[in-house]
Amino acid sequence: CIKSLSVYSGFYKHKAYKDAIPAWKKVCDICPKSSKNLYLRGVSMYKKFYKEAKGDDARQEQLFDTLMWIYDRRIENFGQEGYVLGRKGTDMLNYGQEKDLNDAFKALRKSYEMQKTKTEAGVLVTLYKAMYKLFKEGKVSKDELIEMYPTLMEVVDANRNSSKEKTKKAYMSAEENLQKMFAPVAECPDLIKLFTPKFDANPEDVKQNRNIIKLMDAKQCEDSDFYIKVAVKLNEQEPSPHSAFSIGKWYLKKAKYVDAIDYFVQAAQLAE
Repeated sequence: CIKSLSVYSGFYKHKAYKDAIPAWKKVCDICPKSSKNLYLRGVSMYKKFYKEAKGDDARQEQLFDTLMWIYDRRIENFGQEGYVLGRKGTDMLNYGQEKDLNDAFKALRKSYEMQKTKTEAGVLVTLYKAMYKLFKEGKVSKDELIEMYPTLMEVVDANRNSSKEKTKKAYMSAEENLQKMFAPVAECPDLIKLFTPKFDANPEDVKQNRNIIKLMDAKQCEDSDFYIKVAVKLNEQEPSPHSAFSIGKWYLKKAKYVDAIDYFVQAAQLAE
């Protein structure tokens, strides 16, 4: 084990990846728990081999299978299933074929379900990208795609104030990419049709109300009667100067001046 580790590591450090593979495979076979680097480096090497095999479909498929195997072995020997599935699903989408799309989506979805607010920024984008592709193929409904957007944005919101600048930038970039993919999916009538029965069935669900307002803000649906209905309810549940001021502006546009004044006064009081 020590001998093979030394041999493959030496070749790897000098970027002689093809020479490193025989010893690397031996380490995978006889001491698979020796180091997590074994799998991190394996992924790097096989991605390089994959790119070098451009034009040779059969060879690329073999390399892709090995790349997926490396991720599975890493989970088997070092855990971190939720995190690693995010990386695996991303590479499955980027390096796989059309037939791998559904499996990529399943891996990314499971990663998100396990990681929640710890889901990597890149995984959020790739998950929505995979879902969008399935939507285009008729395998995911528009409603499912719409409902997933605010769920993923919650993860962005949970990480936008990270103390690490690099992390903060990654989630800000994810937010921008998610918005670009969401923009062509639904119009205001779609959102109203989807969320009206959900709101009517459970108007006390604060999380749901937040998501509705966030989505309708993103699509600039503030003029609808449904928007103000949800906004007023959310303002009762979570009063804020911003929401009170927004509601006041809505009533002002509708020439409902008494109601507008009430909300402007509330906004001023909440804003101290």
